[in-house]
Amino acid sequence: MLDVMFYMTHYPDALHHPKEDLAFARVAARRSGVRLLVDRLGEEHALLKREGDALVVALDDIVNGAITLRHHVEAPARAYIATFRQHIDTEEAHILPLAAAVLDHADWAAIDSALLELADPLFGNPRDERYAALRRRITRDSKAGAGRR
Repeated sequence: MLDVMFYMTHYPDALHHPKEDLAFARVAARRSGVRLLVDRLGEEHALLKREGDALVVALDDIVNGAITLRHHVEAPARAYIATFRQHIDTEEAHILPLAAAVLDHADWAAIDSALLELADPLFGNPRDERYAALRRRITRDSKAGAGRR
């Protein structure tokens, strides 16, 4: 779980969410009726960062031998998952279809050029041992799950 959360707080929070923020701002500039939604999604990106960081700290404490109450890990995990699920549902239902309709290739090129290019560490660098182990685990678990169906 620590590896998953380390990834979530170091890749999506560093590249994916800022890219969404830029894209959603362009959508709001063209469709003023979604400004409040875009603002809320931006606030949720910041909240996800804070909640993710809190969960990383709680998990890291356990890995490093701290004795803690279950609640001190479970509460930030539940908060992060609930926020993330609600956030994704809102994006998929409301803003992503609108972005697909109003943003064109030139918009995406401008958004991409405004951000630092970072390779996805989970899929972009097979030599990164932290993520190589996580990739192996995901692959192993998905194959095991497919066998149970």
